[in-house]
Amino acid sequence: MNHELDKLKIIINDIKQYLEVISGVINLNNENVVVEINGEVICKQYNQQSDHIWFKSLNREFSHEDRHIYDNNFRIIGKVVKIIH
Repeated sequence: MNHELDKLKIIINDIKQYLEVISGVINLNNENVVVEINGEVICKQYNQQSDHIWFKSLNREFSHEDRHIYDNNFRIIGKVVKIIH
């Protein structure tokens, strides 16, 4: 797979930084991803649990914003590969 063709640059409003992401990644467990949940685009760590997906905030001050998804009502935009300052 040619990741150069699959790269996207995305800005996440709550952190005011550009993220470079690649799409089409198969194994995402414990990876930082950009995900759309109910129309909101966020950056979280992807954690596969036995019965759901846990989108975990890396900054524990924001753990109240963790998302636990028990259905397929989300879309992975890509895996974060770089933060562009």
